[in-house]
This record gives sequence, structure tokens and C-alpha cells, in this order.
Amino acid sequence: MKVSVEELSGCKRALTVEVPPDAVRPTVEGVYRKLSQRVALPGFRRGRVPRGILEHRFKDEIREEILQEVIPSTYRQALEESQLAPVGLPTVEEVSFQLGEPLRYRAVVEVKPLLEITDYQGVTVSRKKVEATDQEVEDHLKALQEQAAEYVPMEGWPAFREDRVIVDAQGFFHGKPVKDLQVENFPLELGAGQLLPGVDERLAGVQKGEVRDVPVSFPPDDPRKDLRGKEILFRFTVKEIKKKKVPPLDDTFAKAVGECETLVELRDKIRQELLNKKEREEEQRLKWEVVEKIAAAHPFDVPEGMVRREMEGILHEFSRTVGARPERLEGDVSFRLKVEESARKRVKHTLILEAVVRQEGIAVDPEEVEAEVERLASVTGQTPDELKAHLDREGRMEALGASLVERKALNFLFARAKVLDNHDLITLP
Repeated sequence: MKVSVEELSGCKRALTVEVPPDAVRPTVEGVYRKLSQRVALPGFRRGRVPRGILEHRFKDEIREEILQEVIPSTYRQALEESQLAPVGLPTVEEVSFQLGEPLRYRAVVEVKPLLEITDYQGVTVSRKKVEATDQEVEDHLKALQEQAAEYVPMEGWPAFREDRVIVDAQGFFHGKPVKDLQVENFPLELGAGQLLPGVDERLAGVQKGEVRDVPVSFPPDDPRKDLRGKEILFRFTVKEIKKKKVPPLDDTFAKAVGECETLVELRDKIRQELLNKKEREEEQRLKWEVVEKIAAAHPFDVPEGMVRREMEGILHEFSRTVGARPERLEGDVSFRLKVEESARKRVKHTLILEAVVRQEGIAVDPEEVEAEVERLASVTGQTPDELKAHLDREGRMEALGASLVERKALNFLFARAKVLDNHDLITLP
């Protein structure tokens, strides 16, 4: 088999492969045998149809089956011979094949650019001053109040915003109950937007024991296809009304939520925690700024396949966070361009860090991986063995090791960076 490699760009290669007839022949014979066994033609027993007739009647099908078997296997062999490591599937083109002749094709693949970076130690960055404001402390206190709030049953009171209403609900379409639109003892907090728009407003003022009908229009892009664009009448039966009771900000509250003797101590504790969090975030920002400066000093093309996969990951994570489907987000051109820009930057950063790892010989040992598994297990509430088994099942242990290597490379760069405090850098000509 002949293999040649053409460099099309910094991260794109073209493999030209020629497979001799002798190497294709076993596949050709196998395709004919399988075809003769499954084809029944008038005047011939199954498996006895002459090869010439098969070739005449099924020429295109035979050629396609041969290509589907030979190209993948020879492509893998060509990768080994050329020592290429593609980052995605190939684009196969210029396929030339006739029975008895060599099979030729061209496979265009993307590879990671081989970077050799310089001057990556001693990068100068400026640390911003961080502080925890009084307003941020008070906002955090208010959030703690909300978390500690209790809902107390109230008799004889109507329900309004922030009240919790315990309801049974049944959906009706054209007067008939919809089986999958029924709940019992559902805790609905008015004003929280738990259900479709308009429901909270129409339930305002309900009393315990009241039955209220609320028409709801489902959007045309609702995830449930059978409900898209339909108007459903929901019948709510109010079983209980609970009023929110927020604890006062006093020393008793400080002891209960913050293990502090006084409210003053709790405020000081919150301020320090906020400050610590901001300092960690600022350090993380500085680390990536170091990588960004290195990337800016080393312009290079990135594989578009890696960018597309990174975009898919960003869209999936964002859609999971905001509760929107990825295809809806992709329809927003401006949003998609921002996602692509972010994905391209992430890929560049990844390739820069991989270059640092290679040039500095950075690696992780099994003990470091075990320690990370134990750390993640403590966060997720699993045992290390349970988490490890889960990661193994999903094939994510290798990705965990890669993330640790990347983190070490990031820390390596930051440890050797020049960090200026509270300065605006001036770039001299």
C-alpha cells in the first residue's frame, strides 16, 4: 500500500492512499460470496448465480460494499504508517476504483498543530484589587435569611406572591383529562415561575379549599410535541396555604446559621469568606491571562473540528443551566458567534498548555489521580470507589488525568509569572 502525506495548512493534512488489487481481492471475493447467498434470481439456485450476472445486475452495490470495507481499514493503516493523530473524522474524496485495478482515495484530516512556544516564563500580569462591599455582605445575609425561611400554614388567608400553595392539578383538553398532566400535593410558590407564564398571576388570591380553572397556552416549541401550541385548561384544587416566615437578623440568627456569637461576628465572617472567594477568582483570572498572553504571542490556526466540539460542549452546558434547548440557542446568530469565539479561545489555550506540558515534561502520577478522585468524591457525596467506577464506566478517567495535567501546566506558568499588585501596565514602544 502506498501512502503519501500533503500538508495543506498548519492543522490540516491530506493522505493519498493507493491499495493494490491483490490487497483488495479478498474483500472483493467476500462481497461476491455474501451477495450470491442472499440474491435469488429466476433460473438459478441461491448461491449459484454466475458472477458475471451479479456484476452486471449489482455493479454499483458491489462497488459500494467493497469501498465501505476497504477504505476504513486501509485508512487506519495509513494513519499508523504516517504517524498522524487526527482530531476528528476524515473527509474522503477523489475515490477511484474499478474491479481488478488499484483502489485510490484521498482522506483530508485535521491534526493538532505542533507548537514550539518560547518566552512563556516570566509573563507579566497585573492583579486587580478585590474587596467585599457592605452591600455584598448585606445581600449575602439576605440570602441566608431566605434559606432559613419557614413556610407556616395559615388558615383563612388568601395566597399572594411568595406564599406556598399546596395544590392538586389536572389538565384538560377539549373537556377531557390529559393523563400526563396530573399532579398531587404539588408545592407551588407564587411568583417563582415554576409553571408556564400566567399561572402564578391567575392563582393570586386563592383560598384554601378553592377550585380554580386556569387556561394555559403551551408554546409552539415546547419539548412535549403533543402539547405544542395547544391551550390546556388546568383545574387547581388548593389544599393548603403557607406563608413565608423569615427569621430576623439578630444574634440568635447568627448562632443558628453561622456559628457566630453575634450578628457583628457573622458579618465579619461573611466579609472574609467573600474576600477569599474573590481572591481565588482573581488568581484564576490571572492564570488564564498568562495563557492568553502566550497565545497572543504565538499566532496559529486551530482545528475547526476541535472548535465545533468545544462549541457543542458550551451550548450543552449553557442550555442545561438556563433550561433552553441547544438548537434554540444556535438559532441566535449573535449568540452563536460569541460561543464560537469563546470555543476558539478555549481550544487555543488547551493547545498552548499541551505545548507547555510537552516541553517541560509535566505529568501526573497515580497518587495525584487518586487524590483528585477522593476530592471529587467528597464534593459529590460518593465514596472514591463509587466515583471511580462511575468514571470508568463512562470512559472519563483519562479525561480526569488530562485535566490534572492541564492544571499543573497552568500552575507552572503562574508560579513563574511576574504578578504586579494594583498597577496598570504600561507597554513601552
